Amino acid sequence: MDDELEAIRARLRAEIMARARPSGPVDLTDATFDAFTAQHRIVLVDVWAAWCGPCRRMSPLVEELGRAWAGRVAIAKLDADRAPAIVQRHRIQSIPTFLWFKDARLVGALVGVQPRAAFESVLAKLETP
Repeated sequence: MDDELEAIRARLRAEIMARARPSGPVDLTDATFDAFTAQHRIVLVDVWAAWCGPCRRMSPLVEELGRAWAGRVAIAKLDADRAPAIVQRHRIQSIPTFLWFKDARLVGALVGVQPRAAFESVLAKLETP
């Protein structure tokens, strides 16, 4: 009976967490960045700017990843021009830059235009315990 009850609780917790995770990229600011990365186990942050051609080129892929990995990975966008504190803290010198967080810790970055396979590979590695 206790095992069955615990299994039900675990399933309900997983369902609640899946609903709480956004299905597409969330816009972050200097003020919301830390809370967002702390709230989710795995996070991909797209650091971009409106004037950046390569950033605009990567935007549809980031949207696709948000849909494909919904419930498993939280994906966010950070406008570099509007978040100078985060850009400085993470020493971002080129955009687009893609920051990877696991358990609120920065674990990696990709810079520039990247193929979908590069993102899928990193996400799969981060998802393993």
